[in-house]
Parts: sequence; C-alpha cells; structure tokens
Amino acid sequence: MFFDTYPYLFPFVTGVFTSFAGVVILFRGWKLPQARFFALFTFALTMWLFLTTFMINNCENAEFAVMVDRVIYFFAIAVPAVIFHFSSIYSENKKRKSLVILAYTLMVIFWFFVWSPYFIDGLNHFSNGCHSQARILHHVYLVYFGFFSTIVLFDILTLFRNETSHPKRIQHILIFFVLFANELVAISGFLPAYNVNSSLVTYSLSFFATTILMYAMFRHNLFELKVVAMNVFIGLVVVASFIQVFIADTPVLQVVNGLVFIVIVFLGFLVTKNVREEIQSRQKGEKLARYLANANARLRELDKQKTDFVSIASHQLRSPIAAIKGYASLVSDGTYGEVPATLFEPIHRILESGQRIGIMVDDFLNITRIEQGRMIYNMVPQNICKILETVIEELRVVAEEKGLSLHMTCDNKKNYLVKVDEGKMKQIFSNLIDNSIKYTQTGSIMISVTTLDPEHKMLVKIKDTGIGIASEEIQNLFQKFNRASNANDANVLGTGLGLYIAREIMKAHEGWINVESEGVGKGSTFTVELPVCEEKSVPSKEEKHN
Repeated sequence: MFFDTYPYLFPFVTGVFTSFAGVVILFRGWKLPQARFFALFTFALTMWLFLTTFMINNCENAEFAVMVDRVIYFFAIAVPAVIFHFSSIYSENKKRKSLVILAYTLMVIFWFFVWSPYFIDGLNHFSNGCHSQARILHHVYLVYFGFFSTIVLFDILTLFRNETSHPKRIQHILIFFVLFANELVAISGFLPAYNVNSSLVTYSLSFFATTILMYAMFRHNLFELKVVAMNVFIGLVVVASFIQVFIADTPVLQVVNGLVFIVIVFLGFLVTKNVREEIQSRQKGEKLARYLANANARLRELDKQKTDFVSIASHQLRSPIAAIKGYASLVSDGTYGEVPATLFEPIHRILESGQRIGIMVDDFLNITRIEQGRMIYNMVPQNICKILETVIEELRVVAEEKGLSLHMTCDNKKNYLVKVDEGKMKQIFSNLIDNSIKYTQTGSIMISVTTLDPEHKMLVKIKDTGIGIASEEIQNLFQKFNRASNANDANVLGTGLGLYIAREIMKAHEGWINVESEGVGKGSTFTVELPVCEEKSVPSKEEKHN
C-alpha cells in the first residue's frame, strides 16, 4: 500500500496545512486572547504531526524513537489546558479561574513525568511506523485529557444552543466540529501506545479536522481570514518593492525604487489601519446590536409582567371600590338613618373619588385587554346620531352646572349607520365630550356629524372653547400616560390613558381619531372617523380584536 511505503507523507502534509492555519490565525488575532490560544493549539498539533514524521523515519533506533515520542507527548500534554483556557475565554466564563489553574498545574506535572519510564517506555513496531508503549501515568494522563476536552465540547455546544445570531451559530458549530475531530484524532493517536495500529485513522482524522478549520476560515471568515489575506498581500508587495531597490541596475533607478517602496509602505499602512478600524467598528456595532436585542427582549418581558400585574391588581381593586361606592351611596340616601348636614359634602366627595378610581381601574383593565388582544367587540349596525344623543343627555347636566352650552347638529335624512360596538362607542364619545366639559371654563361644546360620500366615511367633530393644546404636544397626546402640560391648570385629574384607549378602540373599528388646536387658550377639535355601513341590518356577533 502507498501508506505503508510512504508512512511519513500523510502526517507531514497535514502538518503543513495545520501550521498554515495556525500562522493565519495568529497573524490576524494576536490581540484577541481566544485567537492566540487557538493558534497555540494548532501549533501543538503541528509539532505532533511533524515530530511523528521524524519518529517514523527513525523506528530502527528504539531509544531515539522513544525520546522523540516524549517530545511529541510534551506538546500533546499542553493541548487540554490550552484548549480549556481557550474555551473559558471564548465562552466568556469568568468563573473558571480555579479550573484553568488546575489544568495548567496538571500540565506541568505531566511535563515532569513524561521524561520518566512511568509515562512511556519501550517501543511498539508496526508495518507503517512505531509508537512508544504506555505506562501507569499514561493512563492518568488520558483521564486528564478526557475530562477537560469534554468540558470544552460542552461549552461550545452550549454557546451554539443559546446563540440567536445565525453567523455566530455557524462559527460555534464549526469550532465544535474542529475540536471534536481533534479529540477523535487524540483518541486514535493514543491507541498505538496500547499496541493497536490506528495510524491511518489518526492521520485521516487530523487531515479532516484541518480541512474543517480551513473551510471555516475561508468560507465563513473565521478569525477574519480576508483581513489576513489582505495584510499578507500588502506584505508581499512591500517585500517585492524592497528587493527592487537592491537589484536596480543604476543609482537613479535605485532612488526611484526607493521612493516607490516608501510610498507603498505608507499606503499599505493606511489601508491596513483603515481596514482594522472598519473591523473594530463593525465588531462594536455587532456587540451593540446584540446588547440592544437582549435589552429589547428584557423590556418586552418586563412590559408583559407589568401588564399582568396591572390586570391582576385592577381586578382585585374592583370589588372594594364597588363596596365603597355602594355603602357611600346607601349612607347618602339615608338607608342607615338620617344623615347630618355636615356629612353631605364628605359623602359626596367619597362618591366622586370612588367613581374616579372606578374609571381608572376600568382604564387599566382596558389597557391590559388591548395589549393582550383580549378586547371583545360586539359589532352591529348603529345610528351614530342616536348614540351621541344618549351620551349628550347623560352629560348635559354636568355642562349646565358649569354654564356651558352643549349642542349637536345631525341631518337625520342622511345615512349615519355605522357598524360598531355600541358600548365602546359610547365610552369613546363620553370620554371626549366629558374632557371638553372639564377643560372648558366658559363657552360651548359643539358636536357635528357629517359624511364624506366619495370615501364612504363619516366624521364626528367635537369642538370646544377650552384651554387648547400646544402644537408640539399634539403628536404625543394619544400615547399612554400622556397629558397636555396645561391639563393640571384646569384642576382636572387623570391617568393619561383615555385617549390612548380611544384610538386603539377606533383602530379595531377600522376608524381613526385625531385632534386639532390653534394653540393654548384657543380650544380644541377632536375628530372621529368611521366607515359608513351600507347594510340596513347585520346579524350581531362577537368579534375578538387581535
């Protein structure tokens, strides 16, 4: 067989490729600890392959062959500690310091005993080479090798499972296969010490491992091979131009070549510097993107927890608030006996406060239903003018108490039929008109209903002469917990949720709500837009808004 005739050729060729990979990694990533340790690993593997080639050619001299194998083991002993240190840095595991120290301590101990007959001694001869014979400490070394190598593979596999970035997942799995293949190389490489000829398997696996590493570097840019290739190319150009200075035939040509050499060195420095800065910038951008993605996921989780908490708390508040309002109402009506005149005002304030808290609780519950997609809508055709008339009659007394005029214009001859949830539409209009009353000290609130025939839309405008809204605050008015800065000037309490809920409900009705104001002190106009329903009757059904 070819392998039996030239047994040294396979480990030598594999060693050449492995050494090339190590140089490339070291050249690119000298400033990166993980790259330095990975390059050190490839260096140890290269020395094992080259020295194996040397040992195979000297099998006739048993004493010398064993001595060479001791040197081979010197490098092999370093592999578990170096790879374990690489894994700890690569996985950013800062709790491994004691284990890393232990790995290096054991490495030094095995280095001491590798020169003794208690580690290896004697020689096993095979048709395609030879190998020293294992002794008692060699068995202990195998335990050391297997323990730390298994932890390394587990670390890389854990990184792969937890990684969300596709390029990073590819990098993790390729490094895993490189290390796994090399562990198989080591296992098969130890078998000849126990008189099992596995040389062909060992060298085939080492070539396979090196092939994976080269594929990862060229195909997936592991350790930024493109940057390395560019630096190597620039280095070759610089060397070539430097040689040209000395081989020039005339002094003039030497001067010209010297100037060209200086220019090339300067330009090469600028290109290399620019590329490195670009790589660093990209790495910072990727790191920031990962940080923002993790922060965003955390914020979504916190927002969900907040929503769940608000929902639970709001449900728990409903019963005691209802009890407070109920008992206060019974006391006010004289159910528990005649109420002294001095208590009328406190009881009235209790009822008002209970009502406000009840509205706040309903707002919080609506927020959680909207955000969780659990808001239920019972959509049926309704005459919008009749809904508005009902709401206006309920609020007319409040407006008259403040001396405000409350009017509506609606042409009954036109079709103002819209497909809506009546209860939620009343809630929206009640909220808008009630706000107009609260924020208007003098003047009027005018409600008008019109249609846009070509667009089949209906508009409801609620115009007041109240405190108005600053133009820069309008765009944020429909955000959660947002109120106009002059809202407190009108002595009106609120959560800043009403308009947000109104807009979300309008979206579910395929409508829209907006506000206009000429500025502070010049009133506001809220506009509600809804699609006109052409059918005269539509069977009611519950629709869940998602």
